[in-house]
Amino acid sequence: MERYFVCINQIVKMIKASKDIVNLDLDFLADSNARLKELSKAFSKIYNNSAMLETGNVTGSISEIIMDYLRMLTHIDLIKFNNMVKLLNNKEQEIYELMDVLGFIESTIAIASFRKSLPYYSVPEFVEGEISINLEEAYHPLIDNPVVNSISENGNVLLTGSNASGKSTFLKTVAINAILSQTINTSLSKSYKAPKFRIYSSMALRDDLEANNSYYIVEIKSIKRIFDSLDDNKKPLLIFIDEVLKGTNTVERVAASTQILSSLGKSKAFVFAATHDVELTTLLEKEYENYHFRENVTDDEVLFDYKLHKGPATTRNAIKLLSVLGFDKEIVDKSNERAAYFLENASWKVEI
Repeated sequence: MERYFVCINQIVKMIKASKDIVNLDLDFLADSNARLKELSKAFSKIYNNSAMLETGNVTGSISEIIMDYLRMLTHIDLIKFNNMVKLLNNKEQEIYELMDVLGFIESTIAIASFRKSLPYYSVPEFVEGEISINLEEAYHPLIDNPVVNSISENGNVLLTGSNASGKSTFLKTVAINAILSQTINTSLSKSYKAPKFRIYSSMALRDDLEANNSYYIVEIKSIKRIFDSLDDNKKPLLIFIDEVLKGTNTVERVAASTQILSSLGKSKAFVFAATHDVELTTLLEKEYENYHFRENVTDDEVLFDYKLHKGPATTRNAIKLLSVLGFDKEIVDKSNERAAYFLENASWKVEI
């Protein structure tokens, strides 16, 4: 009995909503509005008789008191309820269709409202055949006054750059544009052109204490999940990997990252990967197009332009940021000496 009461209550709410929606004079909603009107008529008896049921809202009005006495004297609410239950049992298909049509119309309203809130957007163009992405002046929707970037590639992309320069944000920008393009037909860009992808990522990971998994274990499981999804018989993959294998030591990270990205790059996939390991730009130069973000370092600050540039990164700022954030000068100077020694001799000096 309670299930029927909930169902009737929900149908009444949907009919009320449909009375406002059917007045939307939009060509692409014409068929949906027409069908919604038909369905509203099919449930008109349920809607019209719903006033006889108790609503649970006690206002103390004269009309409510009269209705309470009428229900007690005639049991009209139970009679009407049983009649509505019979109607529901005969209109199961119409109930699901009402939900589908109303849901579709409401989703289009939500998409239109979202588009209205954007500084600009484009309708994506989906192409078959070559695996490529053409994205013009794309931006991240959660950043105020975002710096826009464009990219046009038919090969895998390797991003390098210093800390906080914009690598991760750019990966998320491309991923969000791909997802929104393929779901709500809206790209946060001046133009978006690409095939339809299956989208996978290995980003923003953290260790899993409940499963007793360290960060590195979580990371390699995430990447293994991507390898398990490779299938030539399905749509190509669009893959985003941020800081490949950063949970392990430098030597093994560079060796394993090179092989992982190389294997993914040779598959039916389009890979966007970001890394601090500039060695990968040389090791993967035949399989990945190099792009980077850069910064302008002054005596007391590091300034970023957040613009995407062609080629590998040529600067680093991790030690400089120590100085900018007020670390002791001796720490900064000796850090620079150690780094310079390693770059020159390919080994670490124990004492400085």
